[in-house]
Amino acid sequence: MSLTNGTRLGPYEILAPLGAGGMGEVYRARDTRLGRDVAIKVLPDEVARDAHALARFEQEARAVAALSHPNILALHDVGKEGAVSFVVMELLEGETLREALAKGPLSLRKALDVGLQLAEGLAAAHGKGIVHRDVKPENVFLTKDGHAKLLDFGLARSGPIPTGRDETESPTVDKLTSQGAVLGTVAYMSPEQARGETVDFRSDQFSLGIVLYEMLTGKRPFGGASAAETLAAIIRDEPEPLTKVDPKLPALLGWTVQRCLSKDPEERYSSTRDLVKELQSLGTHLSEAVSATDVAPGEGPRLRRRVPAWVLMAGGAFMVLVGLLIGIRSLRTGSPSASPVRLSISFPLGAAPRFSGDSNPLALSPDGKTLVYAGNKLFVRSLDSDKIQPIAGTEGGGAPFFSPDGRWVGFFAEGKLKKVPLTGGPPITLCDSTDVHLVGSFGQGSWGVDGTIVFVEPGLTGLRRIPSSGGESQALTIVNAGAFESHSFPQILPDGEHVLFEIDKGPDSAPRAAVISLRTGEQRIVGEDAAYPLYLPTGHLVFTRNGSLFAAPFSLHRLALSGPPVPMPEDLLTNRNYSNAAHMAVSSGGTLVYRPRGHFERKFVWVDRRGAVEPLPFPPGQYIEAALSPDGRRLAAIAEEKGETMALLVGDIARATLTRAPVEGILQSPAWAPDGRRIAISFTKTPSYPGKVYFVSADGSGPLEPSTIDTEPLEEFPSSFSPDARFVLLTGLAWQSPHYDIWLLPLSGERRPTPFLHSRFGTSRAVFSSDGRWVAYLSWESERTEVFVTPFPGLGPKWQISADGGGSPRWSLNDRELFYRNGDKMMVVEIETRPTFRAGQPRSLFEGQFRRFCGVDPEGKRFLMIKEDPAESGPAHVNVVLNWFEEVKRRVPGGK
Repeated sequence: MSLTNGTRLGPYEILAPLGAGGMGEVYRARDTRLGRDVAIKVLPDEVARDAHALARFEQEARAVAALSHPNILALHDVGKEGAVSFVVMELLEGETLREALAKGPLSLRKALDVGLQLAEGLAAAHGKGIVHRDVKPENVFLTKDGHAKLLDFGLARSGPIPTGRDETESPTVDKLTSQGAVLGTVAYMSPEQARGETVDFRSDQFSLGIVLYEMLTGKRPFGGASAAETLAAIIRDEPEPLTKVDPKLPALLGWTVQRCLSKDPEERYSSTRDLVKELQSLGTHLSEAVSATDVAPGEGPRLRRRVPAWVLMAGGAFMVLVGLLIGIRSLRTGSPSASPVRLSISFPLGAAPRFSGDSNPLALSPDGKTLVYAGNKLFVRSLDSDKIQPIAGTEGGGAPFFSPDGRWVGFFAEGKLKKVPLTGGPPITLCDSTDVHLVGSFGQGSWGVDGTIVFVEPGLTGLRRIPSSGGESQALTIVNAGAFESHSFPQILPDGEHVLFEIDKGPDSAPRAAVISLRTGEQRIVGEDAAYPLYLPTGHLVFTRNGSLFAAPFSLHRLALSGPPVPMPEDLLTNRNYSNAAHMAVSSGGTLVYRPRGHFERKFVWVDRRGAVEPLPFPPGQYIEAALSPDGRRLAAIAEEKGETMALLVGDIARATLTRAPVEGILQSPAWAPDGRRIAISFTKTPSYPGKVYFVSADGSGPLEPSTIDTEPLEEFPSSFSPDARFVLLTGLAWQSPHYDIWLLPLSGERRPTPFLHSRFGTSRAVFSSDGRWVAYLSWESERTEVFVTPFPGLGPKWQISADGGGSPRWSLNDRELFYRNGDKMMVVEIETRPTFRAGQPRSLFEGQFRRFCGVDPEGKRFLMIKEDPAESGPAHVNVVLNWFEEVKRRVPGGK
């Protein structure tokens, strides 16, 4: 249906038609409320009546609404007036890239500028899991003020696109068979898109490579007399190199475009942010080249005439390439370089390291070529390529460490210490160990050349040793639990006899570096105020102090420092909230990998039962965890502040306000009282002192109130109030216990916690049902975390609810459903409690990457989640320093 001038769609008055696309007609309109002109896209009648087409229209609106970026067309509103569905967008003045290309290829500077802007827009979309799938000059708008805007997310979809026929067709698509259509414009498709295979963000990189090629040369890299021939060329043929089409174009730019146009998606960029950085570097060299022509009078004119900008750019790019090649050659050969080479590598969503607590997710092979890291499973990545591979059988694994020959990786998972061969094969269990993801690990293992493994179990058990072939582990050190002493971060030294580790004796003393003999058990202190100690083959000891990295010369023969510590320049992020742990790994050949300082923006979102995400009206922040109030109107959030303290924030969802509670320190595990007036939290002022349960008023009045003066359990984390407010369920660690269990804290009388669910397997995260008759909790008795239910208050039978692992159980208000997370899946189980307890089969509601599941609204229709925002924070990445030992030796003389 065409609209005439003067037609009203709600508050919008149609002024004039602007054009038509595959998914709708576009009009210029006036927003009578705000007094501005906008663009309105509406569906034609024949499409509006098609349920599939209408679904695609709504899909486009959701995709664009999730984005806010200067290089993506902004969405203002969506609506429906009678039978007309429409979306309101910003009105642009200028021309499409197709119209600009009709005049010929763009200048080098202009093409780079447009390409960079498009890459930045795509990186923002990819950061939110959205793939455009139809990048082409017709969908790029060049505004009069110099902005390049991505248009028409009508083909966009969140997440990977499954193999098989798509459910809709677009008029912009050439039909190839009678059985369906391939979405996207043929000439700009990726090979995997042309074959109808699964596509992800790297498909957009291929399409952008075609656009870059066309902007620079005036022609497309792939062509044919028909759509089928064009598709065949995309799948089969290699394009003519850019520098052959135009020898004046810089070689490095040609390589960048060529990488985008790789047939194999694995050979493209592992993150579109990496492509952005490369285009930024190219643009910088171009700017430097142009600036270099503005020299002193008498010299400039001659230089400007004889040295074109592209020559200087090519020279600068060549030097960058030489630097990279030198660095990569060092990786492959181990040969030293005169100076360190610094790089940054990023990780795609779903395959990023899990940076949390004291558990180091990074491990580097002895030769420095291979990085293994812990995400939702263990992954392996060669440092001289972008290829990332998951390690089979390591789901939930953490704290990896290499064998001396680099062929095996040790790790912790499912309450066990395991090892797995990098060449392929199932993991092998070495011994039982407390689950590192329940309480966090004070370090990882260390594997000696004689096959001895020294590791740390969470809790207060000290260092332990075990043969790499497995068996019963033996205690290596004994801690003074009464003084809150902990031993952590072991490293077997090159002599094979001594182990370097950290001793922390609680809040009143600084951590110290120590060594112990595997042969005699003799211990000695080797460094004061030295956390996370690590010995380097250069004859240096590196450690963290007050959030910074230090290095000092160290005599392996005397087992003592031989000079003063010197601060190192790396922007290493240390975890001051715990024990100054650092997420870093060093190879014996001198490569350093570490997590740099920075922060990650996280948002609170509602997620409905179909997986649709709706942001809450709170600003992004470094939120760690949260709890939803019983009435669903407020949340209690814990947020990091400057990496040193935490704040408790109480949010009013309807009023969009966040109020700071009068408490700061080390805070964890908020839980609401049934009347919504109080919040229970785990609180301690000092990282080394165990947290205990305190109560704080939800309105911010009054001081912290301790829950009990009893010393048992040693460490406490509240999880749930009983509906009658008589009890609080705690996850607690008893003295000398190897694992956490569930305790019951009465809120009257002596307030002495008593064991509720204790077992040799470990239990945690218990929550009361709404009627108080049942408790859902986590247990490790089936060798992985599963959700169970048991009656309250008496001991009785138990029922396993989850079938393939589970965490974060939550009851519905009517107790007829129990929700939990299984990896990225939100699971639900139907529950009957009368006349007897009965649980149905688990089923998945939706799947999505969320950092924390925080609660269920009273109607059971929405779930409060914390979602990390890669578009705001940038993709997960680590810094790499090749030949780092040269830097250490230069700054800290006195080593070997």
